[in-house]
Amino acid sequence: MPRSQEYCVPDKLYGGVLVKAASILDVLADDDVATITEISRTTGISQSTVSKITATLESIGFVQRDEEKKTITLGTGFLRYARAATGTRRLVLIAEPHLVMLNRAIDETIHLGVVAGDKIVYADKIDPQHKYIYMTSQIGAERALYCTAMGKAVLATYSPQDLDRYIARTELRRFTANTITDPDELRRAVEQARINGYGVDDEEQESEGYCVGTALMRDGRLYGAISASFPKYRLTEEYQEKILRELFVAKARIEAEL
Repeated sequence: MPRSQEYCVPDKLYGGVLVKAASILDVLADDDVATITEISRTTGISQSTVSKITATLESIGFVQRDEEKKTITLGTGFLRYARAATGTRRLVLIAEPHLVMLNRAIDETIHLGVVAGDKIVYADKIDPQHKYIYMTSQIGAERALYCTAMGKAVLATYSPQDLDRYIARTELRRFTANTITDPDELRRAVEQARINGYGVDDEEQESEGYCVGTALMRDGRLYGAISASFPKYRLTEEYQEKILRELFVAKARIEAEL
């Protein structure tokens, strides 16, 4: 069955192509990279139509094509709209210098995320400078709260009642063999994130990926979250301790300016 977000388009609106474009962008937001065949299969839109729409989206910077690999990814053209819509401009300006310092300290992929509904949206990203294997996420992409490090850190700030309501309305969809799909297991993971001050994504969103994330708070208000992501094979106890130490330094510096 095609997987895409459901959009309601009144008969009097000229929205057919826009709805199809939105469905294509949804696939790229979920999967990061896809071929025209994969997008067509997921959305139920014909390959020829997908090809035409993605060519148009590419012309305005909303998607990028890799002609050699025949794949499509999200572009950066929509970021100014995304940041404006989520009210993240000030947060990005405050956080970015500290995220750069964090990146230089550990040389891993750094994310800044903001909450949009029941999702965490990447508002900023800094790639490693000297490592060839790193996370391929895109600014503006959204991820579920329950299976990401930043998401668990955010859920750890919720009251028990709000957490119960989130779990009740959320399909705990499996992305990998490690994805938490049991509500009670998720509650335990969120409680552990609350105790530790950080959440963990242990190959739950992507196989072979590992991430630690912590929420950004000031005066009881949640502003977003930051994280460090890297391939699981680089993980050791000492390395995680170093990353967490630097992550909390960045957290404190950002929160001091909020």
